[in-house]
Amino acid sequence: SHFCGVQIEGLVRRIGTTEDDDHAHRDEEDKKKNDVHIHDMEMAANALATVVLRSKPEEGITGESSDLEFRREAFGSNAIATKKLDSFLKLCWDAVQDFVLI
Repeated sequence: SHFCGVQIEGLVRRIGTTEDDDHAHRDEEDKKKNDVHIHDMEMAANALATVVLRSKPEEGITGESSDLEFRREAFGSNAIATKKLDSFLKLCWDAVQDFVLI
């Protein structure tokens, strides 16, 4: 009889809620699961970056010359190569030659 009472109580609660309430509850649960998943993914990405970059997230890189030299050799220089720009005259000539602009 207790089992029957629990079933009836559950049905009464279920009948008392609208479909929108049920969807909102499910959406909230899905959002919580998604938030946990995103947090886990961020933690994994941070751990991977720590290993790949050989640094500690709390401290960063040490800044010692030997460490900096090692990083420069391992990862390359942190600079963008300069690109030779076209002269103004060449840009004007290309514009004159462009059929769409004529």
